[in-house]
Amino acid sequence: MIGKHTAIRFAVATALLLSAGCADSGTSAADGAATPSADPTPSGASPSVSSSSSASAPASPVGNPLPELLYRHVDVARVLLEGLKVELKVVQTTTTEFLPGTVVSQTPKPGALVKPGQVVTVTTADPPACDPSYPTLCIAPFGPDVRCHDLRPNKGFEVLPPDRHRLDPDHDGVGCED
Repeated sequence: MIGKHTAIRFAVATALLLSAGCADSGTSAADGAATPSADPTPSGASPSVSSSSSASAPASPVGNPLPELLYRHVDVARVLLEGLKVELKVVQTTTTEFLPGTVVSQTPKPGALVKPGQVVTVTTADPPACDPSYPTLCIAPFGPDVRCHDLRPNKGFEVLPPDRHRLDPDHDGVGCED
């Protein structure tokens, strides 16, 4: 099962890399579009683009739109932000609601214009050491599936929803009953 998740993450990351490559090409095309705008054809653009430093100055206040990073793995977020040349700051929050490494918030918001060097902060899910569904035992929340025979001699322990490992099949709040 771990191999399957790795393969899925690899496929998603590969697809996003290809998308990011297309986005970089679009950025190059936009940069190329700025060069033709320096031609004297648009009379309003030629005075502002008379020097190369003036040409780059109007482009930087505009920036590039920040992509949606929510609910993606932090490694995918890194790939998506690489072409924007922004600085990624990662903050972790302890939760079992999302898989480890999932982006649960981002600042600035998606679509905001960001400039190279700007800091983009993402908060990622970091699992607790023990799943809160089993308060008297320490079972990893995102580890391999656990069965009652794996927990011997423990039985009759408290189980709170959600019961990810299905140790309380009758849902009475007591796990691994005989």
